[in-house]
Amino acid sequence: MLAGAISAIFEPVLSDAKAKNLPIWLESTNVHAKEVYEHFGFKVIGDVRIGKGLVGSDGWAKDDGEGVLVWGMIAGLDGW
Repeated sequence: MLAGAISAIFEPVLSDAKAKNLPIWLESTNVHAKEVYEHFGFKVIGDVRIGKGLVGSDGWAKDDGEGVLVWGMIAGLDGW
């Protein structure tokens, strides 16, 4: 069910971007979501850790926390 719902959201956007030969950018802070985006053709182009020392990996306040890992992802950068 969830896979169908995600496809229903992504497919129209991906189709439009492909028709216009435009890349799509997004950010992910969740490993599972990153893997879902990769399934749809997105590639990680970089990552950054934000909030180090202030928040934990879940984004909640935490002294000396490791921070949140954010993956920058793109699909269609080199054309579709």
